[in-house]
Parts: sequence; structure tokens; C-alpha cells
Amino acid sequence: MGMFGIKKRVFAVGIFVLGAILLWFFLKDVVTLEVLQEKQMELRSFVDGNYFLALFIFTVAYTLSAAAAFPLGGVLVLLAGFLFGTLIGAAATVFAATLGGVLIFVVTRAFFKEWIEERYGKYLKPIEKELCEHPVSYLLFLRLMPLVPFIVINVGSGLVNIRLRTFVWTSVVGLLPGALLFAGAGSELSRIAKTGDVLTPSFIFLLLLLGTMALMPLVYKKYRVYKARDTL
Repeated sequence: MGMFGIKKRVFAVGIFVLGAILLWFFLKDVVTLEVLQEKQMELRSFVDGNYFLALFIFTVAYTLSAAAAFPLGGVLVLLAGFLFGTLIGAAATVFAATLGGVLIFVVTRAFFKEWIEERYGKYLKPIEKELCEHPVSYLLFLRLMPLVPFIVINVGSGLVNIRLRTFVWTSVVGLLPGALLFAGAGSELSRIAKTGDVLTPSFIFLLLLLGTMALMPLVYKKYRVYKARDTL
């Protein structure tokens, strides 16, 4: 991959990032919990008269939001639950978030993986080896526990040799619990003061439990390797 090709790709990404920043600048005071609460009856009326169109618009908007890493996820999932119900709202947001992640994954792998490997491969190899040996455990844990930004997981997965299908299904499974919680809470949209109110201690405990369960196969395998070495 020539330097000119890389410069063109970096320029294209720079334009995308700049566009995303400008779009966020104009949206940050529009797509807020307070504004949506004020407009909820108007939004509900539009959905009642244009259900499938509204669902399509929402899914596209959420996909772009996820791809551009806008910090709107919690608000939009609440809105999805309010407008479409818990199951449809959660399904739409998980589908859109996964699709947005796939877009970043594919772009990263197609245009930047080789270039990154040429320059930083020696630093990435140990990380890649570990992730590729246990991709399901790590991806499920990262999706279940929102400790790492969404876009970092998408880009990082594209830079290592994780299969796309593994990335997709672990994203769906890992994102589903949070989506169901927020979409379910969306039925009480007018009563929610901030998105953080939805994350109850019991739900955080559930995520910790699920995240721990996701890592158990990895921990068990490493334990067996350790015991095998210890007996030699």
C-alpha cells in the first residue's frame, strides 16, 4: 500500500471525523433527553401514522450514530422503547449498533490494518495473539461491560484477525441485555431525569455476573495450562 494511497484514506477519514464533529455540534442540543421528553407526543403521533417509516428512520439514524461514536446511545434506546416497545425497540437498537460497528470494523480492516501492521506490528502481535485465541470471551466481556468505548472495540477488532461473524454475534449477544433494560425503561420516558438512572445496582451486578461468566472459559483454559506446566 503506497504512501499516496494511505494519505488519501487518512484524508477521507479526516473528512468523516470532521463531518461527524460538525454534525454532533448541531445535534448535541437537539437530541437530548429533555428535548425528546418535550416532543414525545409529537414523536408518538408520527410513529402511529408512519410506523415502518419511523422504524427505518430510527434504525438508520442509530446506525450512523453508532458508526460516528456519538454519545447518544442511552437516550436513543430509551426513545426506541418509548416509540416501538421493549422488544422491537431493543431489537432495532442492537441491529443498528451492530451494523454501525460492522461498518467501522470493515473500513478499519480494509484500509488500515495492513498499514498499522507494517509500522506497529511488533507491539500488536502479543495483543493480537491473545485476542485471537479467545475472541468470544474477550468480545462478550467488552460488550457486556461498558468499560471500553464502543468505537475502540470496533476499530481494535478490525485491526486483529478476529472473524467478522464472531464480531457480529458477540456484539448482538453482548449488547442485548443493556438494550432490553433501556428500551424497557423507555415506557417511563417522561419520568427519567437522566440516562444514568436506568442503571440500577441490581442490573450492574447482573452485567458483572454475565461478564464474569463470559471470561470463565478463558480463565479455565489458562488454569489448565498453568497446572500442566506446574506438573512438569
